[in-house]
Amino acid sequence: MVLDLVGTRWTLQLFFINLVIYTSHIVSSQSPNQTDEIVPTTPPPEDAISTNPTSPENMDEDQQIITESIAKYGLPQNYKALGLPGPELETGWDIYSVSNELISGESGMYTLKVRTIAEDFSYNGRYEDTKLRMIKDQETILTKGQFGEHFERKSGGYYIRIIGYTLDENGYRQFLINLSKAKTIIEEGTSELPVTTISDYGDTDIPESEAEIEYGAHPHPTIFISLLGV
Repeated sequence: MVLDLVGTRWTLQLFFINLVIYTSHIVSSQSPNQTDEIVPTTPPPEDAISTNPTSPENMDEDQQIITESIAKYGLPQNYKALGLPGPELETGWDIYSVSNELISGESGMYTLKVRTIAEDFSYNGRYEDTKLRMIKDQETILTKGQFGEHFERKSGGYYIRIIGYTLDENGYRQFLINLSKAKTIIEEGTSELPVTTISDYGDTDIPESEAEIEYGAHPHPTIFISLLGV
């Protein structure tokens, strides 16, 4: 199918987040002959730039979002192994292709899926599944789910963050399962839409380069990919 757009081309690009974890070890030792003498020090100038690689002034926006997300929710988990659907990101003409769901089961158990529809993309804004299981001859409800949010990226585009959770006999626990970003660029002077080709990454691999963009007639371009977790 060839889609002809006169004078306007939507180029949808992916920009991958490179996760950089800085670990510093500070080893201090004291000389046996060291005295309690106070040595005066000269404070650094006010305009000095910190050499700490994790300080905000030395981190770009993407690194800050990664660092903040991991600090708040921990390292990303594999949502497939947990039986969760993940973000199910859709773009372009496919943003309505995944439906909301409410499935009722026995004893009041249920599965709920609610989509979040944005201007150029959609994802699972909420998912929750409940099941009964026997623990020490007692019925216990196991709840697992996820919720998503998207927010503007200062340098253009959006971040999409998906948080998973479980609620069982051990209490409530949250964890990071997906962090994506995307940017839509409008360009003039072509009648072809881009086709985004993305390599198949493994469960623990984090892509380190941008997605390859090749131009051709294609009505369903993809602009998102899972960046942390799979």
